Parts: sequence; structure tokens; C-alpha cells
Amino acid sequence: MRLPIIFLAWSVGIATLAFPQTSTKPGVLNLPMLPVPIVRTALPLTKALGEVGVNVRGGYTLFGVEMRLDKDNEPTVNLNVPAQSTLGDALKQIFEQLPDYKFETVSEHMIIVYPKGALTDPNDVLNVRVAQFDAVNIHPSDLLFRPQEFIPELKARLNPQNPKNARPSGYVDGIHAAGATTTVHLKNVTVRDILNAISQAMDQFPADEPPLGWVYSFSPKPSSLQGETHAWMFLWSTPATWKQAVSKHN
Repeated sequence: MRLPIIFLAWSVGIATLAFPQTSTKPGVLNLPMLPVPIVRTALPLTKALGEVGVNVRGGYTLFGVEMRLDKDNEPTVNLNVPAQSTLGDALKQIFEQLPDYKFETVSEHMIIVYPKGALTDPNDVLNVRVAQFDAVNIHPSDLLFRPQEFIPELKARLNPQNPKNARPSGYVDGIHAAGATTTVHLKNVTVRDILNAISQAMDQFPADEPPLGWVYSFSPKPSSLQGETHAWMFLWSTPATWKQAVSKHN
């Protein structure tokens, strides 16, 4: 299997970075939570992940979330996380309530969430292969919110009747986000890899611009791809102390 090659450059300063796409480090799951219990009822999955993320201390985590919606609704969970828990404890509790989902760490800060079987499903749009992806000075939130405008292969997959209308990588019309930008060059990756890389690149941003995770949700229709509904958004899950954790680590 050919591994993805990932090169990232932070545009606010002068830095060229190489990020591994996978990691065996278990550290993120061992991060302690605030020493108080967290009790919430019937939270949508993304809100539950954001809740546990902002309560982490001594580090931070980002989530890349793929969800199947049921009548346009997210899966819901209850939180009853005791004091002195770790992030791993909280996630175990969440996903014990969602037996059709899995989670795994893919880097020092990144955790992906997906329906069982999604990583090997050839019909999953996040598994679309991209031979080369180049985006220069992009605002990460732009891509995480509208990835099809930056990834021609994804746009062609979602609009199979008009594949020639896909624009070059890194091009997008309309209003752009403000703030720091990043430059990303990737080879032999999937759409999921691109989303992960964009999120991970943001650990070089200033303290007042916290990194963002990503969310892809879809409502499956058994008849055809054209009948499916696909949606994208970004996800906040970092505590206010996230930059301090990065500085100590470096």
C-alpha cells in the first residue's frame, strides 16, 4: 500500500512542515478532563464531542466526524462523565451508546469518527482518491465548509453529470474567511486525508485562532447517489489553553 505524502506550509510565518498521516501515539486519549463531572442529556454527537474536547487539559484534540443522518438528525448521546476522567474514558462512554460507529486516533491531536465499514466502502465520498492536491494560502474553514470547491475529484463524484465543470484545486468563489492561511501539497490521498491534513496544519496558528475539526454528514437514499444529501461543516473542540499545550510540546 502506498502511503500518502503530505507537505504543509503555514502562511502566517515561514515554516515548512511534514505531518505523518497516522500515529501510534496513544497520548491524546490519556489527556485528563477538568476535575468536575460532565452531565448532559440527549446531545447531538458533534455537540457531545465538542463538549468533551473543550474540557480537556494539558493538550487538545480535533475531531474529523463522518455521520449518517436519520431524517436529517444526528445521533444523540448522554454524557455522564465522572470527575478525574480522561478523554479516552469520555469517548468510550459516548461510543458505547453508538454501536454502529467507531473512533480512532490518526495523529497526535486528530481523532476520526465514522460509521463501521466506512473506511473501506468504495461508495463513500470520503474515500475518493486524489492523485495530487495543491492549495495555496487557503483559509482552512473555507475548505472544511466547501471541500468540493477545492477538490475537483470530489466535485465530480458529487456531480457525476457535470464532471468537466470541476474547478482547479484551491479555487473558490464568494466570501472567504478571515485570519491565518495555510498552504497544502498532498499526493496519493483520499478526501478524508485532505480534511485531516487541513485540520492538523492549524496547530501553527496564533493562540486566538484555534484549530478546527471537520464534519461530513449525509442522508443516504437507496435509489441513487443523486438522491443523497451531503453536508459539511467545521467543529470546535479545543480548550482556551490549546496553544500553551503546543508550545510546551515543541
